[in-house]
Amino acid sequence: MPSVKANHEAIKALVCPAGKERERFVVEGVAGLSVRVRSSGAKAFFLRYQIRDASGKRVFHERPLGPIPPLMLAQAKDHATRLMARVRLERTDPLAPPPPTPPPADRLTVDALFGRWRDEHGRVKLRRWEAEEELYRRHAQRTLGHRAASEVTRAEARAVTEEVATHGGIAANRLLARMRAVWNWGMTLDLVEVNPWHRLPTLATEHPRERELSETELRAIWRALVGNPPCDRSMAILLQLAILLGQRPIELVRARKADLHEEAGLLAWTIPSRSAKSKKPQRVPLPPLSTALWREAIALSPEASPFVFPGRGAPGRPIDAKAPTHAMRKLLDTLGIEDARLYDARKTVGSQLPRLGTPESTVSRVLSHAQTGVTARHYMAYDFLREKLEALGLWEYELLRIVALPSSDS
Repeated sequence: MPSVKANHEAIKALVCPAGKERERFVVEGVAGLSVRVRSSGAKAFFLRYQIRDASGKRVFHERPLGPIPPLMLAQAKDHATRLMARVRLERTDPLAPPPPTPPPADRLTVDALFGRWRDEHGRVKLRRWEAEEELYRRHAQRTLGHRAASEVTRAEARAVTEEVATHGGIAANRLLARMRAVWNWGMTLDLVEVNPWHRLPTLATEHPRERELSETELRAIWRALVGNPPCDRSMAILLQLAILLGQRPIELVRARKADLHEEAGLLAWTIPSRSAKSKKPQRVPLPPLSTALWREAIALSPEASPFVFPGRGAPGRPIDAKAPTHAMRKLLDTLGIEDARLYDARKTVGSQLPRLGTPESTVSRVLSHAQTGVTARHYMAYDFLREKLEALGLWEYELLRIVALPSSDS
């Protein structure tokens, strides 16, 4: 690790090496003290030390002391000397943040209750906790966020959901379910004593969406994606794969290059448990056209990015989860196709496969549905890769037949 002499001019002259976002320089002669320099030119003093945890294992910590300036070398040396002395004598972390003290239940606001649920439960248990937070911020925070959680009445809870229902009944149902779950979680920790959302009725009857894409629509969409789509080539490939494979768009968005494996000439995509809705890894075999599209997408992705579809200007992250939906909506509007959405491609695959002779059990596995039977869950280790490949191959062949038909044919 590079070092720097303990004088002001030497530290002032430090620069981050080319090609790096940041570099750490050890200050000579001052135990634990270092300077972190960013590519932007910003500098800060840090203190690095080790203590033993409850099991006796050594744990390293690196805590910021302050930016340069206003913190100067003499002050940083004094801080470092005093703090390192405490580390040696007390064997505790002198810069550890104090544990959060939950407010009394009668003063816990709805904002605070939701924040604790988000941080302690949502982030850990839910794959799309951001959507739940957006639902709360959009529909409930303005009305209830400042209120004491223990004082929210059933009448207020009902009024909030009814107000949301005037804009969309499904959103009202989702909000009701989420707020009920947040209060139930708070009750398990004795943060609230009653749940005002309990047994409130849903305000809209939900019906499964029946829309699937017709052959004429599939032909128009596919030809536009291959020809001159209103999006970049990487996004067009993602939409093509959604039509070919019938997988959930969010799982395609999160696909990593390391999730693709080739065995005996067959390329397969593994949806890891962290991304799969079923919470179990799912293997998707790739027929020839899908294989070619995956390889093209990987070639378009920056080499340093772990993602097949990286974010624009942010290769260390996948594209925004909503970007494929917006791209498909723009394409459908351009083509004049009404009442259709990206998720209808998944419904289309699920409807087309039985028409091609695929058994329902294989269709379920192609769509990566969780297998709930005792036999499937506990005794069946077979991955049905051959059957899924045959089914997806049939659909790929059928799609190419549809695309090749004359435009006038419907």
